[in-house]
Amino acid sequence: MSNNPYIYMMTNPQGKKYIGQHNGKKKNYRGSGRELDKTFTKRILLYCESADLNRNEEALITAYDTYYNGCNRTPYAIGFHNPRWKMSAEQKRAYSEKLRKCNKGGFIKPTGISTEVFKKEVIQLGNIALASRKLGIGFSTIHSRFKKENITCIYEGGRNKGPGLKVVEFK
Repeated sequence: MSNNPYIYMMTNPQGKKYIGQHNGKKKNYRGSGRELDKTFTKRILLYCESADLNRNEEALITAYDTYYNGCNRTPYAIGFHNPRWKMSAEQKRAYSEKLRKCNKGGFIKPTGISTEVFKKEVIQLGNIALASRKLGIGFSTIHSRFKKENITCIYEGGRNKGPGLKVVEFK
């Protein structure tokens, strides 16, 4: 590797990608330090001037869709340190958890999907597990949203839980 700054892509064994930047000064830089483990493979995408690192990283995060369908915690270069990214401490912890799950293969992407879409898919498909698979998100994403918003699934026969029962409404 040269001493030139570059944009790199890390890919985990499940195929999830992370885009990052490096100033090129550390010869054996793995990428994002402790947050990406050694099972990730690294590929340099672009060498560029230091002044262009942020712009190029953001363009590649968008091009590879690694914010919504990968391991990037923010859509911006330099992650949480970017002044455009305003998050509470709790939101930062949640996105850190995202990378932790990415390392373990249990990746859950952040979602802009509304609760109403979640509810529609759960009713249409009969349960949260099938809806989460169709939407390409983790089961816990829907379950957590419902819990946070105090939404209870009502199953066929009026029960409030039971294996193999179809969700018919919410309260």
